[in-house]
Amino acid sequence: VGKGQQAAPRRPDRARQLSYRGGRRRLVVQQLEDPIRVPFIDEGTPLMRLKLDLERMSMRFAVRRDEERVEITIFNDNVEIALEPREHSYVLLTLARARQADRDTRAPDQRGWRDRDELERMLGIDANALNLAVHRARQQLSAAGVRNAARVVEVKRGRRRFGTERFTIVPLEE
Repeated sequence: VGKGQQAAPRRPDRARQLSYRGGRRRLVVQQLEDPIRVPFIDEGTPLMRLKLDLERMSMRFAVRRDEERVEITIFNDNVEIALEPREHSYVLLTLARARQADRDTRAPDQRGWRDRDELERMLGIDANALNLAVHRARQQLSAAGVRNAARVVEVKRGRRRFGTERFTIVPLEE
């Protein structure tokens, strides 16, 4: 192992938890002949230089049956990052569902767009709360290392949509 790097364990059946400010990161290790080298950054934020890009990564929304808890996980190559569940996760889930609902009926550039007023009614919140939720979602993704986190929610003339089609929605296993 070179200077400034640490070797990840060779356990393909389990993931290694790495801590950072704002949540947990889980490194998914594939079984390889040579040990995988994980960059170590002095600020205590491992993998921060990992190239997470909204267009290349995918997201999984795990939703509890009563919809009181939404867990978001980011997948990029061999890395899985579990974001800490927050209130704004439900706003992202609502926008993702809108985009998913339009997959079969609209062209890709028209999918998922919803009027701000409609979203406010659906979520039972006002404009300030919606804007704050979008800001916090972008902030959380940015803190997780996503370079273009601002695009997770696209805005156009009073309308909003989830910024990627690379997502899945699954029931939360409890």
